[in-house]
Amino acid sequence: MADIAHPYSQWLFSPSDLFRTPSTDQGMVFGDEVAERASGIHFLYRIGSTCQMKMNAMAAAAIYFHRFFMRRSFSNYRAVEIAATCVFLATKVEECTRKLKHIVALCVIKSKPSSEGRRDTPDTIDENSPEFIRWHELILAYEDVVLEALCFDLVVDHPHGYLCDSLDQLAAPADVADHAWSIASDSLRTPLCVIYAPHIIACASYLLSQYVLQGWDLTLLGQPSFQSPEDAWREAFGISPEETASLAGGEDPLCSAPGFN
Repeated sequence: MADIAHPYSQWLFSPSDLFRTPSTDQGMVFGDEVAERASGIHFLYRIGSTCQMKMNAMAAAAIYFHRFFMRRSFSNYRAVEIAATCVFLATKVEECTRKLKHIVALCVIKSKPSSEGRRDTPDTIDENSPEFIRWHELILAYEDVVLEALCFDLVVDHPHGYLCDSLDQLAAPADVADHAWSIASDSLRTPLCVIYAPHIIACASYLLSQYVLQGWDLTLLGQPSFQSPEDAWREAFGISPEETASLAGGEDPLCSAPGFN
């Protein structure tokens, strides 16, 4: 694991650790694991957005998911089933409670082929159907499994919280702020949250948004010439000189980590 002084440093790994996960140790190809992670988060976002979860809850669920699979293997657990369990846990931790039966109904709907699922709503799902009962029992059983793997460490920071505060401080234009928010959300489809602290991901999302919309030359990161007005971002995001170096990997600071593409 990376030697990073941070309250949740036990959950921050080095990029090379992604090639030594429980899944890869059991023979899964790295690219396949990245695809499984993205698939699980896609399902998680579909459930979360449909039941109108706030982004902080969906982000927490995504972080639970990625942390879980740093300690457990995809060979033993299906991505969508752990994703659903993480959604249920996040609704309780992040104070946006949703009834379990509503989450279960959405899992039944979203796991169907799209042509079938379009005709269903949570109210039309039979709670006595085998599929509803299976999902219900599975989420309750996996709740303890996920809690154990996460060491009951469910209070998490996520990039969006840092973005809210820092974008206000920087008086970022609306288009830059919206794009940074989307980048941070997309970053959670990847294992970046177990490599970098959330304020670094938030900062990278902002910088990439500036690159795309304002044409910032991010190859100058860390150089004295990369100064005002852009220099205010360092203070706003609380980025140290050492952390600036970790952002200076190229024009796209997020994509420098394995698995982002």
